[in-house]
Amino acid sequence: MPDDEFLIENYGRRWHKRVNLYFQDESKGVEYKNDWYLMACVSKQIRIQEDVIRSAIEFLDRKVEIVKSRPEQIFPPVKDGRGPLNLNPTIIWSRSDTDLLELITALVESKAIRNEEKTLTRKDAIEYFSKVFRIEIKDAESKLSRATERKKDVSPFLSDLKHAFDNYANNKK
Repeated sequence: MPDDEFLIENYGRRWHKRVNLYFQDESKGVEYKNDWYLMACVSKQIRIQEDVIRSAIEFLDRKVEIVKSRPEQIFPPVKDGRGPLNLNPTIIWSRSDTDLLELITALVESKAIRNEEKTLTRKDAIEYFSKVFRIEIKDAESKLSRATERKKDVSPFLSDLKHAFDNYANNKK
């Protein structure tokens, strides 16, 4: 048994016996001679309880600081398409890397997605989505550079998405 629990249990028993003895004597009309001892026992019990509560609060404060300083250990980041959200491993990206880069860039630039702790960079977003869809996007910046140099339509994938949603909305009517 740890020291704190021993002290609490030991002093708790003594305090309980003294209180019982005090009330038994008082109920018989006998004045308790060692009232100072009872008060000392009660005071000691209260100090022990205060110390235990203070220790518990300090312990919890340390745990809160650990969670705040290293949330990735408590809530691990997404790895291999699995993470704290239990992402379905059967969901895959079926379009080109450039299409995904187009989508990610639009999401980041429009601030539709963000990082709560720091500014979300396109690189961080690309890394995140690569893990979610379990794909490796090589040379992302040069692919994006080539995509922005398109002559006809700079964002064909986003145009396809808009067209698909328009069709969905029209079919709902």
